[in-house]
Amino acid sequence: MFRLNVFPYVVLRESRIRTGTVEDIEAACWQLLEDCGGKKVLTGSTSEIHPEISVENAMTMYNIFRNYHDPAFVAAHKKKTSLK
Repeated sequence: MFRLNVFPYVVLRESRIRTGTVEDIEAACWQLLEDCGGKKVLTGSTSEIHPEISVENAMTMYNIFRNYHDPAFVAAHKKKTSLK
């Protein structure tokens, strides 16, 4: 499972960031944004991003959370991943 629901928060688990593929991270991030209504995201503390996390996974998470309010970014992502 990608998510752990802790009312009223949704969490992207560190183990998913550490072991998942870039595609896993993309799917988990977009699902998290959908689950929280795209309103507010607190992107990790030092415990989530550490030397065992690949740069690609960390940057994927960061870029999605940083740019999810940009319609051009969202449209490009949806086209790339066929998200609806």
